[in-house]
Amino acid sequence: MCIISRRGPWRPPGSGNAEQFCMTGLSEIRPSFPACARSIETRPNVREMAAVMRGDQNSTTPTYFYCYSLPLAIGSVINAGNWGRILRTYSQQANSNAWVLIRELIFEFVRREHFPAKPSRFESLFLCTTEAGLTTFRVNTGRHLDLGYEVELVDPDAPIHLGDWGAVSVQPAANMQTYEACAQAYWQGTDVVKPELVTTSPIRIVRILS
Repeated sequence: MCIISRRGPWRPPGSGNAEQFCMTGLSEIRPSFPACARSIETRPNVREMAAVMRGDQNSTTPTYFYCYSLPLAIGSVINAGNWGRILRTYSQQANSNAWVLIRELIFEFVRREHFPAKPSRFESLFLCTTEAGLTTFRVNTGRHLDLGYEVELVDPDAPIHLGDWGAVSVQPAANMQTYEACAQAYWQGTDVVKPELVTTSPIRIVRILS
């Protein structure tokens, strides 16, 4: 697998020739997915689902919820892609849990193969659809010191996807096949229990949560 290749330093998607080599390595896995996995554009349905979860179907400017480690003022804009930036800094010496990177590469491979119209997690922000959902996320992921914000999308027409963040959690007994199945369910967006909105749009803070 590309992560243990001796051909040179590995870099995640977006890093030139290393990307081509790495994704080629993953493509050798070639998992068999159901025929129902199709590349389809579902953005309008995703927005409707998110609105139902928020209870604001009639709102003209939908808002979402986000947590961040720094205090920010109302009106502040946060750009997408920070998670991908962090992943691109991973190295064998500095990061002991390589499964986080393996998981994200598997999710990216499945997206490219079967759902290319959906936004890449490497280039996106991740938002909760309700304030209660954000509280659950912070508790489950140990983000107790993060600050909570209500936000809006700067570019409402940017690609979005509604997935289940529970499918992305690192599992102690997980292997490649486990994450392939999780990635398939995540990108299909069915039976979402813990919703997260994936978007390439920047976000603007409209309220600071108490």
